[in-house]
Amino acid sequence: MAILIVVLSVMNGFDEELSKRILGSVPHIVLVPKDSDLQSIPQADISALQTLPGVKSAFRFFQAEGIISHNGGVNAILIYGVPLDQNIPLISSSMLEGGLTKSAQSLVMGAPLAAYLGLRLSDSVALVLTAPTQYGVRPEIRRFILSGIFEVGAELDYTVVLVNYYDVISSDLAATGETGIRLVLDNPYLVNETRESIADTESWIVRDWTDEYGELFRAVRLEKRMMFLLLFLIVTVAIFNIVASQTMVVNEKRADIAILRTMGASSGHVLRIFLFQGAVISVIGIIFGLMLGVILTLNISGLVSQIENLAGVRMLEGTYFQTLPSKLELADLLAITGMAFFLCLVSAIGPARRAARLNPVDSLG
Repeated sequence: MAILIVVLSVMNGFDEELSKRILGSVPHIVLVPKDSDLQSIPQADISALQTLPGVKSAFRFFQAEGIISHNGGVNAILIYGVPLDQNIPLISSSMLEGGLTKSAQSLVMGAPLAAYLGLRLSDSVALVLTAPTQYGVRPEIRRFILSGIFEVGAELDYTVVLVNYYDVISSDLAATGETGIRLVLDNPYLVNETRESIADTESWIVRDWTDEYGELFRAVRLEKRMMFLLLFLIVTVAIFNIVASQTMVVNEKRADIAILRTMGASSGHVLRIFLFQGAVISVIGIIFGLMLGVILTLNISGLVSQIENLAGVRMLEGTYFQTLPSKLELADLLAITGMAFFLCLVSAIGPARRAARLNPVDSLG
């Protein structure tokens, strides 16, 4: 039971980190105009989108793939353009130095990418994008100044740069990527409800985060359920210990049971005595397992660090995690406790019924 609690809590921790790092950076809902230029759409229409249920903010955005270059170093990147008064929550909360500024052509990027290119604040970098023409594509090169460095602890640190949306427009770079309206939701998991409330779908191409990441999150949920089932089967096997111990107690107490029956105790009384004994043993085991599981979960990061130091290895090496995440959920604890108690009680019924059916004459003879 303790192992089940620890494993599920660790999976909850990974699920929470995954949600925070992905849903804190990607657009929750994107609306791209079908037949009109985004700049021709009045601000009132954008403000109206912010009144939709569950919408935290709505703002214009730009997105394009490109290349960043500095002193001979190059790297493929994804460029996000957002207004200065808006932000991407995960990136803004992970800013190490500076940030987007009102000065023209400012840019922020991840600390690993800045280190790879040998950049420091106020250094100049070149962004290379491509714009379509009737003859193919043409490169568009613009200079930007590094004004901020962030570190999320995920792939964003290596692949995303953030610029001012209006710098993109004033630099005639809108044609090099996609412009649209980005909606930030209070609860990204309620994206379907918000998407259904968008009435004017004829004018917009609507996408949400589930189009790209929905399968990933469904796979994580399925993995958690399967892990719960597999570990619970192990708990079920351990239930046989209760059956064996109760059966041994019945065999040892045959004479005592016979005396109780001759003194007037009914078979129902005997049945309830052994059921109560099984329930007490179950409750003691469940409380111990619950306490052990909670204690291990609350200290799992320190325990893993100690094991890593003793073994000389890093279990999370090659990942974006510095420590093993974990998250206790009351629903999991209640489900595990309830199902464990039910199985323990069911396992005690067989031996208790056997004790109730004993013939006192045979036992005393």
